[in-house]
Amino acid sequence: MTDPIADILTRIRNACHAKHKRVDIPASALKREIARVLAEERFIDNFAYYDDNKQGQLRLYLRYGEDDVSVIRGLRRISKPGLRRY
Repeated sequence: MTDPIADILTRIRNACHAKHKRVDIPASALKREIARVLAEERFIDNFAYYDDNKQGQLRLYLRYGEDDVSVIRGLRRISKPGLRRY
């Protein structure tokens, strides 16, 4: 995978558009930290790590507000592998 950060953001964005309550993503230390920050900032309800005898899975429980509107309104990667922004 070339860009694991873009992958997690895309999976979350797609799950929010489809009104899913949770989304599973392949686990890594970087993705676990992203999930921790999202939970700390209350963009997701919670997350959990599940061992699947491979690399593991992170399960993110998405958060919705009133009228089942996702609290995540837009996700966008600023710095990309081909275009670094600091």
